[in-house]
Amino acid sequence: MKQAAFRSFLRLLPVVVFSWVFGSGPALADQYHVPQPPGQPMVLENPVEPSMRTLQPASPYGTLRQAQSSPGAKANGFYCSRNEECKSGYCADGRRCAPVDGTGKGANNDYCHHDNHCESKRCICPEGHGYAGFCKDWESWPEGANKVSTGFCADQVAYGESCNRNSDCIKGQCANGRRCAPWDGKGMQGDYCHHDNHCASGQCQCPGAKSWGFCANWENYRQADLTRERQRGNFSCP
Repeated sequence: MKQAAFRSFLRLLPVVVFSWVFGSGPALADQYHVPQPPGQPMVLENPVEPSMRTLQPASPYGTLRQAQSSPGAKANGFYCSRNEECKSGYCADGRRCAPVDGTGKGANNDYCHHDNHCESKRCICPEGHGYAGFCKDWESWPEGANKVSTGFCADQVAYGESCNRNSDCIKGQCANGRRCAPWDGKGMQGDYCHHDNHCASGQCQCPGAKSWGFCANWENYRQADLTRERQRGNFSCP
C-alpha cells in the first residue's frame, strides 16, 4: 500500500513543481504575448512605439541614423556630432546637419554636401563634385546654408538646359559636359540638339554653319538666346 502511494506521489511531483515555479495562472510564455490565430506571427504586447523607430540613410562613411531632434536644434548646414543636434534628425557623415537621404527639395534649394541628400540626386556644389558623390571640400565650408559657399539641392533639368553630369538631366546625357541632350542617335523631331549625332535622322537643324557636325558656337549661347532659336526651329532634330 505504501509503495502504491509513493508511486502516485512520484507521478504528481512534476505537476506540483511546475505549479510551485510558475503559479496557477497562465503559462509563462502566454504572459508575454497576445494570443494569435493559428499560423499568425507572435505580436508583443508592448511593441516599440513608431516614434522611437529609426531611419537609416545610406552613407559611404557608414550607417548614421535619424533621431528625434532636441529643443534648439540646428538647421541644415551647421556643424554637429550627433543626430539629436539637428532639426532634421540627421547629422550627415558626423559633420553637418543635412536632409535625410532622398528628402532634400530642389524647389527649396535645401542644403546638401552629397547627391544622396537630394530627392533629385542632384546636389550643386560650389567647387564641383569630388569622390563618390560628395562635394569637394564640403568639410571646410562655413557654417549654415547658402547658394554661394555651400551645396544646395536642385531639380533635374530638361533637354537644352545647362548641366555638368548626366545625372543632372531628366533624360539623355549631359552632352559635352554643357547641355542636356538625347543620347546619340535617339533624338526625335523637336528634341534639342547641338550636334548631328544627337538626332535619329543624323541631322541637327542649326541657326548657321556647322563644324565637324556641331552647330557653330553652340556653347556660347545663353539660355534665353537658345530658347529664342529653338522657337525658330533651330538647335532641333528635324
